[in-house]
Amino acid sequence: MEKGLFLIVFFGVICITYQQNGINLVDPNGYKVVMQGPISSAGLQPCAEECLCEFPRKPLPPVALSVSTSSVLLSFGKVSANGLCDSATQVQAQLGGDGTWSTVYNGPQNIAGVDQIRSDEVVRFRIREKNCAGLSDFSDPLDLKTKRDSYRPPAPQSLEILPHRICVYINTTTIPKLLDFDGSEDVVISYRQIFTDGSFSTSWNELKNGEIFSQATNIVTISDKIKYNLFVKSHSIYVACADDLLSASLYQFRANVQRTSLDPLSDAAAFTTLPEVPDTPTIPFVVEKTEKTITIQWSKPISKANRSPANNYLVLYTLINPNDLNNSGMLKNNTSNSNNTLTPTQLKSGLDYTKNFVLYGSSKKQSIVISNLLAGTGYAFRVIAVNTVGQSQPSDILITNTLASVPEIPTNLTFLSASSDSIRISWNSPRDNGSPLIAFSLEMSGGADPNYRVVYTGLNTFHRIDSLEPNVYYGFKVSALNALGYGSYSDEKYIKTPLPGTVLTSEQLREASSSSSSIKSTVSSNS
Repeated sequence: MEKGLFLIVFFGVICITYQQNGINLVDPNGYKVVMQGPISSAGLQPCAEECLCEFPRKPLPPVALSVSTSSVLLSFGKVSANGLCDSATQVQAQLGGDGTWSTVYNGPQNIAGVDQIRSDEVVRFRIREKNCAGLSDFSDPLDLKTKRDSYRPPAPQSLEILPHRICVYINTTTIPKLLDFDGSEDVVISYRQIFTDGSFSTSWNELKNGEIFSQATNIVTISDKIKYNLFVKSHSIYVACADDLLSASLYQFRANVQRTSLDPLSDAAAFTTLPEVPDTPTIPFVVEKTEKTITIQWSKPISKANRSPANNYLVLYTLINPNDLNNSGMLKNNTSNSNNTLTPTQLKSGLDYTKNFVLYGSSKKQSIVISNLLAGTGYAFRVIAVNTVGQSQPSDILITNTLASVPEIPTNLTFLSASSDSIRISWNSPRDNGSPLIAFSLEMSGGADPNYRVVYTGLNTFHRIDSLEPNVYYGFKVSALNALGYGSYSDEKYIKTPLPGTVLTSEQLREASSSSSSIKSTVSSNS
């Protein structure tokens, strides 16, 4: 058909429809080209609208051209009923699994990009077409999942370190916003112990007590100083604390942000718990003892939690009241403890020596030889462990005694009176060294016999010697006897008997009592 011009008179207005080759001309939106205006008008205006397009059919699902951690690029074809009818495409997405569809694109293109999607999230897409005739049904949905983000969190940092506790944190503001981070349940911090030989625990322990702390959080589980340091920061942090740790021990911590084992782990950070005062040493026990020495030994404290070693030990001791010991040097009425140690119960019942202990010395080993003790004497010992932090509590008390020995030397040999034929003498009783005294042996030299001979045996601490010669030097010495034998002699004392009819004055007696063995030569010459 030849090109023509059809005039339609409608209410005095001329409407013109153009045809070319028997086809009605339409505008890009699918409407007939209808012009209006006076016949003589140079320019004709649209007169009426009439859609020539069919209702759009249900399109095929969109196709994913690319998928990243946070975006998807979609492609979709158009299904127009009329080749001359242009249509728009509406793209809807369902995010987050809540069932809500939202429009993410509406336009004439057949490619659309959708971003701002969370990492590792399942997303659904559907499309429908629109032209002048109306909207099509939605296509079947396209289901896909964004790629997992390869975010690697920073290594945990220490927040609080105590002897049995380490609190660590990661800065949650460093987590990408598009990562599927919903809160503390998405952060996993785990730890393990590193042993002194360099080996480590085979398994990591996950901390379940983590929390998100921000500038406005009221923190009650962390010290005020740490709380202050946290509040002056503008970001929020995730904090987790490992408790019941060993003191002075090394631990590794690591973190990851997600709930599956596929997420990259942070580098491990190592922290050492603080040392603490040592645990109380064990009760010391006797290794060897003599009349003057006692060797004791003890063991290091045994604790599952305290790994703070002692680098020195203090040894305390005190004398025991002899009335509390039997003849064997053991505690009287101590039937409950064969090791001869004092328990807290016994201390409360009266055998309390805790206030009288003095420091004997120190030892870096777990043993010590305590010397210069009294023979046959009861002693109490206890030990304190020491390190750079401080001192432990004292150990329980060991009660023991040195071995018994011959008596000590009698002292203060004194002349009480002297005449031309008699002398009265006295002395002080010595320590029996753990075995009761049986007798004293007083010996004399001079006169007709220059050698010492026994002039008295008994328990008295004084004696009178008669039948002496006048104006003659006599020497005296005394020793004590117990079941173990005689002790050493006292210093020798010498006195010269006066002439008949005279008596030595007190001053002369004192001078004779303080005389030394240098007079022995005189005694020998007089004899």
